[in-house]
Amino acid sequence: MNKSQEHISKFLSKILRHDPSIIGITLDSQGWADVTELMIGMQKQGKFVELSDLEIVVSQDSKAKNGNPGRYSFNDDKTKIRANQGHNKKLKHVKLDYTPLSSREVPNWLYHGTNSRFVEAIKKEGLVKMNRQHVHLSDEIETANEVGDRRLKQDTETHIFKISTIEAMNDGVVFYKSKNGVYLADAIPAWLLR
Repeated sequence: MNKSQEHISKFLSKILRHDPSIIGITLDSQGWADVTELMIGMQKQGKFVELSDLEIVVSQDSKAKNGNPGRYSFNDDKTKIRANQGHNKKLKHVKLDYTPLSSREVPNWLYHGTNSRFVEAIKKEGLVKMNRQHVHLSDEIETANEVGDRRLKQDTETHIFKISTIEAMNDGVVFYKSKNGVYLADAIPAWLLR
């Protein structure tokens, strides 16, 4: 992706995950936005985007790994686009159709990267979704570390929490997996964090 397309990707994240109203559009209950309305809304904000730009952003997203799509997906005829996960809890009407995973579909360990300044609060409260609809988890320490690194401030470092999915599922935690390979849960109790 070139710089312009990276800028489009960031703006698209803001629209599809956090606040579609900034360009005057709405998302349906599955998080889909009409592509034509999206492009018109972006143009009204001075962001001139063509379908080919969106196609590149979707197909070359840096978050795409292991054969999974990245942060965004088109429907089959590319008339709609959505974020695959990470929706702000303000978008309560958006409920992506995640299927609960069985114990065979979840790795034995999942990881969550965060800023060290949040560690004590997390150890008391557990992992909670905060402003999102789910807690985000990874099956790779490296990915969790990348996520934690994005939240760093001066004089802080990344902390990785490790979660035994067997213990968590025995405690009633339900795991889901987004289309782009991110594991999700409603919350992870503090006693399950290592």
